[in-house]
Amino acid sequence: MTGPGANVILVGSMGAGKTTVGRRLAEALGLAFVDTDALVERTAGASVADIFTRWGERRFRAIERRVIARAIA
Repeated sequence: MTGPGANVILVGSMGAGKTTVGRRLAEALGLAFVDTDALVERTAGASVADIFTRWGERRFRAIERRVIARAIA
């Protein structure tokens, strides 16, 4: 299924190429691409690296869950 209501979420290690693959996949499927790391950074007012350094992975994952939930809603 593609189009409204369709979501593909890529998960994997940092630096694995999720953004590159996601952009290409979204284009191929005719879907919008949403960079959740960018949304996390906007929400937190800090880079992903800074979030990990200042508050740790637990805080990053909490913010990430919220932005993904909003993105797919």
